[in-house]
Amino acid sequence: MKPSKMYLQKRPENGVWYFRRPIPKDLRDFVNFGNRREFVISLKTDKLPDARKAHHGLWMESERLLEEAKQRKKAAGDENVFTESQRENPGAKDSLKRRPVEQFSRAELVTLAHRWFAGEWQAWLDKYQKRPALMNGTERQQEAEKLETEIEALISGEVFQEQRLAALRRQIIEDAGGYMTLRRSHSAWDAYAEFGSLILEGTLAVRRLAVAFLRTGQPPAMEHLALRLAPMVKDAAKAASSVSLDSLIERFSKDPKRNDLKPKTRDEFALVCGVLREMLGTETPIAAITREQMREIQELYMQLPAHAGTLYPGKTLRESVAQAKREGKEPMARATFNKRMTMISGLFRFAVKELLLAQSPADGLALEGEAKTEGEKSFSADELNRIFAGEVYQRFANQPDAAFTVNHPLRPHEYWSPLIALFEGMRMEEILQLLPSDITEADGVKCIRIREGEEQSLKTKQSVRTIPIHPELERLGFLRYVESVRQSEATELFPDATRGKTYGNRSHNYSKRFNRYLWDVGVKQGRSQCFHSLRHTFTDAMREAEIPQDALRRLGGWTDKSSAETSYGGRLLPYLARHLERVKYEGLNLSHLPRPRIKATVRAKLPERV
Repeated sequence: MKPSKMYLQKRPENGVWYFRRPIPKDLRDFVNFGNRREFVISLKTDKLPDARKAHHGLWMESERLLEEAKQRKKAAGDENVFTESQRENPGAKDSLKRRPVEQFSRAELVTLAHRWFAGEWQAWLDKYQKRPALMNGTERQQEAEKLETEIEALISGEVFQEQRLAALRRQIIEDAGGYMTLRRSHSAWDAYAEFGSLILEGTLAVRRLAVAFLRTGQPPAMEHLALRLAPMVKDAAKAASSVSLDSLIERFSKDPKRNDLKPKTRDEFALVCGVLREMLGTETPIAAITREQMREIQELYMQLPAHAGTLYPGKTLRESVAQAKREGKEPMARATFNKRMTMISGLFRFAVKELLLAQSPADGLALEGEAKTEGEKSFSADELNRIFAGEVYQRFANQPDAAFTVNHPLRPHEYWSPLIALFEGMRMEEILQLLPSDITEADGVKCIRIREGEEQSLKTKQSVRTIPIHPELERLGFLRYVESVRQSEATELFPDATRGKTYGNRSHNYSKRFNRYLWDVGVKQGRSQCFHSLRHTFTDAMREAEIPQDALRRLGGWTDKSSAETSYGGRLLPYLARHLERVKYEGLNLSHLPRPRIKATVRAKLPERV
């Protein structure tokens, strides 16, 4: 189908061509586009031939949007329906998830108005603080007089027309996940009309606050702001007063988005909720919870040691902190602390999202800065030599076949796991949950497939990846060990690795033994090193080898799999293998480690595209 006319317009000021097509008046309330009077899209070219080429696609898209608008108009049907907009959220896959405005209670609409007001005032403050000229008394005076004129016009109705008010109400509702299908006779109409009045009052209040700021040169005190917000805050607090902390926790726990949480995360959240109930009270209305209370919880958590529940069973948060101080215990790692604070913030952000609170009292509790510096420092060459010359590796050196024998009493996973982490950058759980079929070959490259499955879980979605096997691992005989696993018909690559009793993860027991081993070889000091430090050492080695960023992120599992494959097609693995070969550790001595007696082969094959 071809357009009946061209909707092209050239901007004289910059010479750029635009697609510009008017929207029929009867469809403006139904069309799914930001500007409901016309479609206006920059073609980003000053050449007419290029503009004509782009025109057809935009015309087809505008035709589709207009056809959808016609269907929405037809569905609205009833003459008694007052439709400001039936736009659906462009990002929502299921339009039924959005709420018609009549399903918003009066309290929810008041909360929305309050939240909008606070955002508007902050935007005005930001605008003024970016204009140094307003520090001049004359400039401030002129701006204040201009705003006072606007206030008078707003009060008289000269400026704030119904159309502008309707558009603002509609935008606020849509931002909250709703859409407009109000009947004039509907019982919600009064609440909606009052919502409009609150927006009008808020618009006036923002300008009055701005005038006060300009007259004094200082932002109004919070007490002043609270007085302006009082009518809205009172109703919002009333709406939330019936929701207790216990009720909020229950709602949050049942949120469908939390269905896929791992058992360990659920247990950690339960511990945090226990602290909140202890400190704040189970029946305390969430609207009565203050920022000061959140700060107190934050300060106590900052002093709490790791595993406090195990160390001090039955003790309260305050009692645990006091006991830890007496015993000289170190506080929990920053990463652990931030995780707890994020859980608390998430609970109250959920309340804001559900319109149970106008503002969260728990935002910004986590500490800034990288958590890595506390517990995941890289190893030096000297420290690596101590690790691979320690007692564990001496035992394997004394029994050369042990490293290549599945289920050997010396536990081969303790031999191979640090080496794989050092040369592949894999996490401990990623290594210990490997299957024999995960060691394979594709595009002529021997590789390791890191994936999720019934018995395999990963830290992030980006962790799914297929990476080449480092040549040093091949020289050390890793593939010979893999062959012995296949011959034994074992279902796991490291069946000798025992699982933790609580969550069944394979890393639980070995991580403790490895930490003790680091102490034994004189490497570990406090939290400065752990098994994950091998992954950081690998990352540092990639940077020193000046490996391109895209390859670095793909090898480490920090990028989306599909995007990398799109860039390199079926040649991704050879590309990664070339760069992985450059990862070396100057000063590292592994000459004492046993070598395989039989050359290994990789039996399984992956499809050409990995």
